[in-house]
Amino acid sequence: ADFPGQSTAVIANGRLYIMGYLGEGADMQEAVACFGAESGKRLWQRVYNDFLSDTIYQRYATSSATVDPENGNVYMQGTQGILAAFDPDGKLLWLHSLMEEFGRLTFPNSRTASPLIDQDLVITRGITANWGAQGPAADRFYAFDKKSGQLVWASSPGDRPKDNSYSHPYLG
Repeated sequence: ADFPGQSTAVIANGRLYIMGYLGEGADMQEAVACFGAESGKRLWQRVYNDFLSDTIYQRYATSSATVDPENGNVYMQGTQGILAAFDPDGKLLWLHSLMEEFGRLTFPNSRTASPLIDQDLVITRGITANWGAQGPAADRFYAFDKKSGQLVWASSPGDRPKDNSYSHPYLG
């Protein structure tokens, strides 16, 4: 398939989900796509403008899609800060612009987290702009209700060790 990118493919329920990009320069768009795992046929894709990121897609890995084993829904976070949920057929369930809503920043090497599913939550992280006592920038985790997309909780600056900056969320 002509779908360049550096994310890791995820296979679930006979389908392959992957993040990639289309176009060049100012027309570059980032996408999540679903292919038949055996046929390689593209079943659906959702494309979002890379309106602010200066990611070098040919050099750095981006986040990977996450599939909920309970319901087959697909979650993605793009380098431009779009966090979205889709049903297995690609229908948009909810979407957040983490950049607009939470002040998420972007970096040239795509420090973008792959979402993590924990029970009824979708957990991700982002580096955010902050001022004053919170410092110039902070890495925060966000947990959203996986069905409604409503924010359930967010970590505060300093809630995590500095040596784990830019890591993907994980459950210990």
